[in-house]
This record gives sequence, structure tokens and C-alpha cells, in this order.
Amino acid sequence: MKCLSPPKRVAGSLLEQCKARNGERRLTEKEMRLLAQYKESAGRTELLKLDLSIPNKNRIYAKCEFQNPTGSHYDRVYPNLIEILLRTNYTPDRFDLVETSSGNATPAFTRLCKELGYNVWAVLPRPEELSKKRINMSSSAGAKVIHADPQLDGYGLPGVAKRMLRLIRESRNWQKPIWSPNHSIVAETVEAIFPVTAETMTGLDTVDYYIGVAGNGTTLYGIGAPLKSLIPRMKVIAIEPHSNPGMFLLKYPHMKEHYECTGELPQLDPTPELNEPKDYIITMPGSGCYGLAEYFPHIIASIDLVDGIRQIDDKNREWEKPIRKEKTANDLLFEAHGIRVGITSAASLMVAFEIASKVYDKNIVIVFYDLVKGRY
Repeated sequence: MKCLSPPKRVAGSLLEQCKARNGERRLTEKEMRLLAQYKESAGRTELLKLDLSIPNKNRIYAKCEFQNPTGSHYDRVYPNLIEILLRTNYTPDRFDLVETSSGNATPAFTRLCKELGYNVWAVLPRPEELSKKRINMSSSAGAKVIHADPQLDGYGLPGVAKRMLRLIRESRNWQKPIWSPNHSIVAETVEAIFPVTAETMTGLDTVDYYIGVAGNGTTLYGIGAPLKSLIPRMKVIAIEPHSNPGMFLLKYPHMKEHYECTGELPQLDPTPELNEPKDYIITMPGSGCYGLAEYFPHIIASIDLVDGIRQIDDKNREWEKPIRKEKTANDLLFEAHGIRVGITSAASLMVAFEIASKVYDKNIVIVFYDLVKGRY
């Protein structure tokens, strides 16, 4: 078997962008020590072979990214991104830092940044759109949490993105302006995810199916692209909520008319009327980016990579539907392994069972991004 290679760069480099703007500096001994500790503590998560009576002699393997220090794969990402900011003079005495998230990115971001001395901002969906537990993960880590204003920014993740841009613009005249590493759109995020692929392949001879969440494309592309380069015959399946069909409409643009005719597209009007209620609830945190997908380079790069997109009925919480003897995917997982995974992970497991019912003697790989406990 040939060597596993990192995915091709399809996004701009944070290092090159920041170096061009702000020059370079040497890291202090304290910065190097702390960054090294964080890099050492993340990664090498378990590849769990699920003992769930998989049909047709298939095997489902889950990469347990919830085993990272703050409970998600973002613990792999931020030591690399923040090191770049420190090396390019975006230091705590000169800048505050901000990130957006639907719950998993900002706790990992905040934890490291606070130890390095930064003031940290987290722009999150409104409490009506995101669980209090997910919001509290960022605030309890020390982030200043702010939410999109529906009247100025709109709803959902597009509204969150607009609010962050507004905050950055507002800060230009402050004593310390705010800067964002923009984890969704830089090459170094995917490069930090690549070791997940290498770790997976140390435990397997081959992979037949990889099921990844569409989201901002980083795990879908960062894991799926190198796997498919190594094993061209394998299938990459993306999952995405039906109500946030960001990648789906990019891959199948002719379906947009269908969505519009049936009134199923989410509300994106940035200036809604005060007396007009809007139904835009993020029911699958981290999985959908309708209204933003065309700006995410790793989503664009995944359009030709994926062999299919499984849309999840998020309005009816499909991941909670029984798949065997009145038991959900999470029920079966808890009986066998004593854990309950988050929404997108449970949906991934549900889809893995669907595939296993149709194929024979295959290796199916999914990612367990987070656990239910403390987040939902």
C-alpha cells in the first residue's frame, strides 16, 4: 500500500496571510512550552471497533475525537493556529481574539488562548438556537460570549458570521483590535486534522466507506481526501441536515427550486420584521452551513470528493428514531460501550448501519465528534 499523503491545499494559508500583514517574531520559552503541552495532549484518540452486531459481516470503526482534552477534534487545530498568530505578532498585548462556533470550536479555542494571556470572544448562535450547555462551555472557559442580533445580522450560522465581522470592524478603533484565525477557511486547519487519517490507517488495512459531517468541510475533506487518494475505490458519504442543505445545493443546484417551492429553505433575511417570528433553529450543531457553504473552501473541494450526501431529517430528529428493536443508535452504543455521542455522531452511526444493511464484509469509518454529556 502506498504512503498516505496530506490532502492538497485548497484554502489560503493563515501563516502567509498573517506574515504579510504583520511580520514575524520568535516565540518565548513560555509560549513554546505551553504550545508543546497542548500539542502533546491532543490526538492519538482511540479507533473503536464497535461491538454492535453489525449486519452482513461488516465492521464499523469510530475515531473517538471526544477523547481530546476539551472533548472534540478542535483540540488538534488550535495549537497550530494560535502558534501562527504568536509567530506573526498577533500577541495578547496587541490583539484580542475571536472565533465563531456552534459549540465545539470555541471551548478548545478559549482554553488555550486564555492560558496564553489573550482576551477571548466567542460569537455563538442565540440561546433560542443553541443549547445553554453548549453556550456555557465557552463562557465557563473564559470567553466573552456574544450573539447575533436578528435585526442586524440575521439568523443561524450566517447571522453569527455577520456578527463576528461587525465585531471585528467595531474593534478597529479600540486600544486592542480583535482578530480571528478563521478556522473554517484556512489550510492549516485541515493539516491539523490530517493525523486523524494517519492514526486511522495504522489500525486498518483498508477503508471501504468514510462517513463525514459536511459542516465547514474540514473533517470531510481533511480525512476523506487523503483516504480516497490512498484507496480510490472507497466511498465518501457526507451527512447534512435537510434544513441546512449547504453542500447538497452546491452539488445538486437544480434542487434549489424544489426547496424554494416547498418553502423548506431556512430564513436568511438579515432584517426581519419584529412582529414576524422566524423558524431557524440549529437542530444539528456543527453540521449545516446553508448560506455560508460557498465561502468554505473545504466544502467546495469536497463536492467532487463525495460519492453521496445523506440528508438527515433534523426537524423530526431522525437520529433519535429506533433502528433495531425500538432502540436508537445511541441506545445500542450505550449498551455495548457505555457512551452516548452527540447529534452528528449519532447520525453518522445511524447512516453507517444503513450502509451495512446493503453491503457485505466492508470496513466503515465514522467520527465520534463529541459526547452528549455536558453539551446537549
